[in-house]
Amino acid sequence: MPPGEVTVVTLKTEKIALQSELPGRTTASLASDVRPQISGIVKARTFEEGARVKAGQVLYQIDPAQYRRPTKVRRPTSRTRKRCSSRRRFATIDSRAS
Repeated sequence: MPPGEVTVVTLKTEKIALQSELPGRTTASLASDVRPQISGIVKARTFEEGARVKAGQVLYQIDPAQYRRPTKVRRPTSRTRKRCSSRRRFATIDSRAS
């Protein structure tokens, strides 16, 4: 029987990048809820979603119209002030008498 055929390979070292592509999902380690402390119409959002924000940073701009005093409010006159102060004075006297 004739000897078997043998293949010879010479090995040499070389650097290769080892990488793996694995599908997956991540979740945030920290999350926060943004809740309004006042009601109103939001005019602008002053931050980018997902961006870092600092404590005290303005996040939303609210329409100030509902918080402004109406311009046609009558200011008390000196006569009205006297009438109100006399009512308060009599109310105080009545409560002391009881």
